[in-house]
Amino acid sequence: MKGISKILILGIVLLILAGLIVVILGNGFNVNLNFKKHKTITLEVDEEIILTDIKNICKEVFGNKTVNIRRIDLFNDIVDINIDTIVTDEEKENLATKINEKYKTEFTTDTLIIKDTYNIRIRDLVIPYIGPVLISTAVIVVYLLIRFRKQKVLNLLASTFFLVILTQVAVLSIMAITRFPLSATVINLMFVLAIAELIIYTEHKAKEFEKVEQL
Repeated sequence: MKGISKILILGIVLLILAGLIVVILGNGFNVNLNFKKHKTITLEVDEEIILTDIKNICKEVFGNKTVNIRRIDLFNDIVDINIDTIVTDEEKENLATKINEKYKTEFTTDTLIIKDTYNIRIRDLVIPYIGPVLISTAVIVVYLLIRFRKQKVLNLLASTFFLVILTQVAVLSIMAITRFPLSATVINLMFVLAIAELIIYTEHKAKEFEKVEQL
C-alpha cells in the first residue's frame, strides 16, 4: 500500500507540474466566453423565446464562432447572445432577417442592440466566496477540535486541509492540460467538491479513531 501511495503522490505532483507549465506557456487557463471580452447582442420580442430556435439561428448565421445564449428576464422574452468575435454587417443582416422571420419582429442592422462586454476577472467571482469559506472553515475547525479532542487534532487539521488543497490544485491542473474552459459553474462545483471532501474525510477519520478506541 505504501508503494501505491508513493506512486499516486508522484503522479499527482507530475500532474500539477504539467498543469503549471501549460498555464505559464499557454498564458493562463482556458476560460469560458463570459470571462473574455466579447460582443453581446440583446434580443427582445413580444413572445417567449425558445433557446433551441435561437441556437439554430446563430449556428446558421455565425457558423463555427463560439456563441453563448442566456435568458435575462423572468418572462423569457429577452435573451443575450454572447459571441467571441466581431459581428460583421452581413451577420447582422442575416441575424435580423432570421429573427424577423421567426418572431414577426422588425429588427434591422441599426436596431439590433450590440455592445462590447468586457472580461470578468476570475478573482471577482471568487471574492464573494471568501467570507462563507472562512466561516465554514472556522466551523469545521471547531467541530474537529471538539470531536477529536483526544487525538492529535493539529495533525488531523493539517492532513485534512492539505488533502482538500491538493485535490483542488489537481483538478485545476487537469483543466489546464485538457484546456477545459473555466466557468462560474466550474468554480461553484469546486467549492462543492471541497466541502464534500471535508465531510467524507472527516467521517472516515472518525471511524478510524473509534476503532482504535475500541481496541
